[in-house]
Amino acid sequence: MRRQKLSNRQKSSNGVILYEGPSIFDGSPIVQIATGLRKPTQNRKVRNAIQVWTIPSQEHPLEAIRRDSAYSVCRDCAISDLCYVNRITLGAIYGAYRRGAYPAVPVHRIPELLPSYMVWRLGAYGNPSAVPYPKVMGKLSKLGVQWLSYEHAWSHVTQSHRAVSMASCETLDQAIGAASRGWRSYTVVPLGETKRAIKVLKRAGIKAIACPYNASNPATITCDICRLCDGKHGDDDKRPSIIAEIHGSPNVIGSRNKALAILQ
Repeated sequence: MRRQKLSNRQKSSNGVILYEGPSIFDGSPIVQIATGLRKPTQNRKVRNAIQVWTIPSQEHPLEAIRRDSAYSVCRDCAISDLCYVNRITLGAIYGAYRRGAYPAVPVHRIPELLPSYMVWRLGAYGNPSAVPYPKVMGKLSKLGVQWLSYEHAWSHVTQSHRAVSMASCETLDQAIGAASRGWRSYTVVPLGETKRAIKVLKRAGIKAIACPYNASNPATITCDICRLCDGKHGDDDKRPSIIAEIHGSPNVIGSRNKALAILQ
């Protein structure tokens, strides 16, 4: 059977819909959107990656955050109200979706739209696991693509997800708990706490390193080249977990750092 050609709209759009349907968490309507297919992201750390956003489909995500009703995509994230995601960008994506700007494209056809050097970044906003695993995440390894993925709800999802995602943690206790369940983790720590965090995890028998990205070094390695944050590929995968200090725009990094320090 001949494969149907993608439409010009599908091939030219900067964003496409990967999933539209109920959230695994609570059944609320959500949508998962991939952006950056035509215009590169402004995120210097990520660089050549398409961004995958999981957001409510019937409520503005910023309103959901304000009303503390973002459970359908964020579940019980401890710092959802201080999320590092740029809220202007998040609002723009939701607005474009509601205007019908994003066509739907089957996940297995996305590689046809991208240069081979592009990676997928799941968890640009929202938990990838809010979408049924077979719909998107379960297909990545079969597509021959590279990805990055971050999962806040790691303690509530099936073990299949650890093959794709890092357990996204805000405390070292969480990182230790994730390791006990077979996950590699990406743990955000307060400013200046990287070395201590690595030592604490080492004492717990967990190998961890600082995120290789250095914003002050123009020649720093970026996420699309590093690709360490792609889950745990079987029990023989001995790659380290990642420690990263709190980041974000200058006007919010102070408040985020204080909030994160309270959790430690």
